[in-house]
Amino acid sequence: MLQLRHVLVGVLSEDSLRKAAAILESDNPASALETHELEFRNGGIRPVEPSEESQAS
Repeated sequence: MLQLRHVLVGVLSEDSLRKAAAILESDNPASALETHELEFRNGGIRPVEPSEESQAS
């Protein structure tokens, strides 16, 4: 069996951390990641400010 895991890290650009937060904190992270990948050439998903809970993790 093959497992693929995405590890989202905020290192590529100034808004990478906020884009990772947008994906991980969405109601449907899989769909948000797909949106980001499909729209990557146009800037990807809209960044958000990470929640306090996310920052504590």
